[in-house]
Amino acid sequence: MRDRVKKTKITYPDGTIYTGDLKEGFYHGRGTIEWKNGAKYSGYWAFGKKNGKGEYKYPDGTIYVGEWKNNKYEGYGILRWTNNSSYEGEFLNNKFHGKGTLKWVSNVHYLDIHSVKIFKNAEEKNGNFSWGGEFAFGNPIIK
Repeated sequence: MRDRVKKTKITYPDGTIYTGDLKEGFYHGRGTIEWKNGAKYSGYWAFGKKNGKGEYKYPDGTIYVGEWKNNKYEGYGILRWTNNSSYEGEFLNNKFHGKGTLKWVSNVHYLDIHSVKIFKNAEEKNGNFSWGGEFAFGNPIIK
């Protein structure tokens, strides 16, 4: 007989706590895992991997809310850093990919090889910048 999904709470020796659905020994269904370093994921799992909608909070306060596939950002999501910069749009394999909007404050540079001046249609408001367009594997497509 196949294992059914069951609700559980697991506390690991390192202080990590998982609360949620378990199937065949894997996180499967809805669940939350909290690590001792302050990181936390809450969302959907498929056989031990983040899959579907979920939210991940990094120890530094950076937050990703969106779709996951095999433990990676994939599909639509919002990544917000602690300096108020953000990316909202499509992801593929943990990278900006497809349509999206990158917003950043004036003292933050996006990628070493790109500057605000090369983004066509970048908008500036009170020292903050916004650029919407297409990305390929993490890089903006400049036309």
